[in-house]
Amino acid sequence: MIVEASSRDADRYLAPSFEAQRLELIGMSMFPALWPGDQFEVALAGSMSSGDVVVFVGGDGRRLAHRVQGHCSRSGLYLTIGDTNAKEDAPVPETAVIGRVVTVRRCVLGRWLIVPRVFWRRRVLPTGVAWTLRWVASGLVRFSRRVGVT
Repeated sequence: MIVEASSRDADRYLAPSFEAQRLELIGMSMFPALWPGDQFEVALAGSMSSGDVVVFVGGDGRRLAHRVQGHCSRSGLYLTIGDTNAKEDAPVPETAVIGRVVTVRRCVLGRWLIVPRVFWRRRVLPTGVAWTLRWVASGLVRFSRRVGVT
């Protein structure tokens, strides 16, 4: 899941004066827990546990939001995976972690609503089911764009 921050770079997130930042999601790797267009607040990652959604800088420099699967305290590496991804990401060093998702907002009928933690805190569906829903949802998005429905 690629994370877009309106005109801010990763260095700003890693600054000591970090405050919670609002970001927007792009992509489907965390669907159905997090949807494209969702906005969320990221706070400095204190202690993170398995199941937390974190934002980190990937190997290619993009900011990604994925779920923590595990942490090795000796090496300082996190194992992360998108809910609809078939395999885990490359291990993520603690220094690449920007923060932990603390609040998710979703636009429903033109109003921004806070999504209760129970819907995004833990993996909602098994990978195969989530991938199928992702495939159907992306097809519906493509169809609605083709026929002009927004």
